[in-house]
Amino acid sequence: MSLVGEPQPGNNEVTFTPKTREIIAQFHPDLPVFQEGGVKAAKIISKIDHGIVMPDKAGHFDDPDVDQFVWQYATAGFINRIYADSRRLLNRFNYAAPCLPQWLHKPMMASNKQLNANFKASEHQQIEMNFLRYGEKFGVEKKDTHRGQVYFKFPQFRERGPDGFLDMIDFVSKNAKIYIDGRQLLTWGNVEQFLLSLQKHGLHPNGGKYNFAAERAVFYYHSGVKDKALLLKLAKEAGVHMRGPAQDPVHLNVNKEGFVSFDATRDPSNDESLGRHPYNEKPYKAMGYEFNEFLRVLLQQTAAFCKNPAVPYELAAARVTWPQATDKARRAVDYIKQAVKARSGVDTLVSKPWSGLDTDKVAEQYGLDNEES
Repeated sequence: MSLVGEPQPGNNEVTFTPKTREIIAQFHPDLPVFQEGGVKAAKIISKIDHGIVMPDKAGHFDDPDVDQFVWQYATAGFINRIYADSRRLLNRFNYAAPCLPQWLHKPMMASNKQLNANFKASEHQQIEMNFLRYGEKFGVEKKDTHRGQVYFKFPQFRERGPDGFLDMIDFVSKNAKIYIDGRQLLTWGNVEQFLLSLQKHGLHPNGGKYNFAAERAVFYYHSGVKDKALLLKLAKEAGVHMRGPAQDPVHLNVNKEGFVSFDATRDPSNDESLGRHPYNEKPYKAMGYEFNEFLRVLLQQTAAFCKNPAVPYELAAARVTWPQATDKARRAVDYIKQAVKARSGVDTLVSKPWSGLDTDKVAEQYGLDNEES
């Protein structure tokens, strides 16, 4: 009888126990993209656990899908929560409780070191000055937003959709962002070289902000990144450590007359959807690393906001809410489903309306802790 994730002789494939298949089927069984992502995530974890794919000394993998999987989860808030709970057990009972797989420790530590820069006031000032200089040279509109954020629009780099409706469809299912975090911002020459190369290749973002409190620059694409492989290649050539592309969960509202609208301010960011407060998962239930338990927590967190379990920075589905299932609303929803699938390849999850982020409802449905910061 096969063990969980045991590789089959000769082909390096893995089989799963009924328990593992049951765990995957619990979350969004009617969303094929999510289900495919759950299976792929389970296979990636198994292959690393059994040494079929091995990390290098820095924690990276030759397989780009595996490397992306590991390093995107390394920055997830719920992963850091599991690690913190393990450390508390160590301090309290004087023994280690390695609830995370060993292969995730090094990427998580490296990511935390990169993200948590703790800039001096003079460093903050220099970074903001560099960002402002770039934005004022190439941007066409500047906004000072809340919490010390400065935002620039770069609409000259945006390709407009054929009409307003398809623009909305693209935004809800293809929106993207890239992060340049922490100490990487101190090497602004590399960052600017990267941004200029994006201009040259038609990959420059449509907007960007410097978040003073979070110590990061974030750049936005309204209708997706045309060439993800080239984007990553240009970042590497410029010596820029970049996170992304990533997608924020955004939902569409369809009223009883069939009119469609959205309000992106009511949805969580990419990082929040992966467990940054207030969306942390309940504590890990095993006393050490266990394949099924780790997979369950991973699927639980990604399911809450329809992220792809195999590529957690990406969406598995766009979300649509409607107050009444009238004929007009139903026709609009059917059209949205077709347009989303045709333009982005993801599924559509249709649900009852929610007022902003009904955190208690989301927490109850997916077993998440809604902790205030």
